[in-house]
Amino acid sequence: MKRFFGCLAGDLHRAFGSWLFLLAAVATCVACIIPQWDYYSTQLHYFGYYDFWEQNEICSSGFYVFIFPVLGCLPFASAFCTDWGNRYIRSLCIRTGPEVYSSSKIIACFLSGAGASFLGQMLFLLMTVLLTGGRVVCLIDTTPEEIAQSLGQYADYGGGFCSLLTGGTIGGAWLFMILNDFVQALYAGSMAALALTVSAFLPNIFVTLSSPVILVLLSEWIMIFLHAPYELYVEIVGNCKIGGAAVGGPATSLLYDIGYFITLTFLFGILFTHQIKRRLDRG
Repeated sequence: MKRFFGCLAGDLHRAFGSWLFLLAAVATCVACIIPQWDYYSTQLHYFGYYDFWEQNEICSSGFYVFIFPVLGCLPFASAFCTDWGNRYIRSLCIRTGPEVYSSSKIIACFLSGAGASFLGQMLFLLMTVLLTGGRVVCLIDTTPEEIAQSLGQYADYGGGFCSLLTGGTIGGAWLFMILNDFVQALYAGSMAALALTVSAFLPNIFVTLSSPVILVLLSEWIMIFLHAPYELYVEIVGNCKIGGAAVGGPATSLLYDIGYFITLTFLFGILFTHQIKRRLDRG
């Protein structure tokens, strides 16, 4: 355990202390701002306030389903590519063991990807408050079922956190947005761990960074073919538009989302460890 925590501390310092972590956070914030730049001025000019619900609708396009995972890969998903290119793998695994090496890398990759995504989205919320002078509201005074009907193609699915908006309170709106951002961050972190796993098979940085987009699309096609329930679609569980999976109320939905992405990351870790051992055995 001492070796594991020592290795993990080094990887976390390498991931969170990198300029790529800050770049990922800032890029996430910019990715949220750019599609809404005109909306800020329009909303404030005509209505004198900024509506959280409208912001959530704009921030929920398919663009974010793909851009957040890619940005989450920046801090640490290419770590194996770097170690492999510099021929550090064998010496590192001899010193720590392949299980410790791979487990530490997966955890650091997940946490840094999720952390950069969450930080970027929090910066966006902060900028929203600053740009609007604090004039933020949530004009939702309806039932969760009616809110679900406004979610277009997901009308029969709803959203795990929609009940927080019932009544239109600003506290509920803030909690709704923060929980959405948290789930989106878990999604980004899990996809970063997936990219790290792919790098063990194809240690190429460009393949690593693009793999989440390709594999998310592939998983969607597989789920459609299998007629799987919505709660198993990775891009739906991690989509801020519907607030993650609707499994009961907000608390149970949040627990499901956390369990879903941690389970995915654990499975990626098993596959990553297996491939590391195969590479070591083959020399």
